[in-house]
Amino acid sequence: MKSQIDFEDFEKLDLRVGEVREVGEVEGSNKLLKLTVDFGPEIGQKTIFSGIKKWYTADSIKNRKFIFIDKDVTNGSIIK
Repeated sequence: MKSQIDFEDFEKLDLRVGEVREVGEVEGSNKLLKLTVDFGPEIGQKTIFSGIKKWYTADSIKNRKFIFIDKDVTNGSIIK
């Protein structure tokens, strides 16, 4: 079992709901999909590369909403 985090650490996570608008293959990769994700008017559309190709097809995630974690702590955000 993985260790648990404290609630204070959970509060530090920047969770965002985004809708996957486009999904593309990444040439030369058997793991990555290139996602164009719409985070709404505050942030807009952003490109995200995700290693989920083994479990998801492009059609299975296109036009669906998911929760994304903005995890870059070095400059404050990867979604800006």
